[in-house]
Amino acid sequence: MYHFTGKPQVLTIFSHLAEAFINSQSMEGREQLGQRIWGILQKIIKAKDYPRGEDIQFSVLESLLKSNLKLAATRFKYKKSASNLSKEKQSVALNRYKMINSLSQSSTFWILKIIDAKKLPEPELQEVFGIFEGVLEDYFSKRSQLTSEFLEEVF
Repeated sequence: MYHFTGKPQVLTIFSHLAEAFINSQSMEGREQLGQRIWGILQKIIKAKDYPRGEDIQFSVLESLLKSNLKLAATRFKYKKSASNLSKEKQSVALNRYKMINSLSQSSTFWILKIIDAKKLPEPELQEVFGIFEGVLEDYFSKRSQLTSEFLEEVF
């Protein structure tokens, strides 16, 4: 297993790998690269050891949490010219969307685990609650693709 999963630097590594994964999923012919990055990201998220300690900056966690929730709430966009696309390409696009959505949801739980272990002071906890307040507003106003199951699990 990776020995760096408990170090604060893994947050930066994770962020860059997630961005590379999302970008690889939007480019045809990059499936193998995407699969390799996916494997590394899954090992980071599922590792028993995760970043802890005072070295972890709240602003980094806050930024990652916001971006993951935004990504998890994104709707799948069918191309207007979808009738011109083959069923295979439509299926590939939907599978890419599902993988990115899965990554964003599982990494949200990973980030919440790190936040919980950090024992944040009240003002920073209020900022986290504020983020979720916005998520709930979007969910109830139907501007969000988040599932009720995901929200129930988060809360």
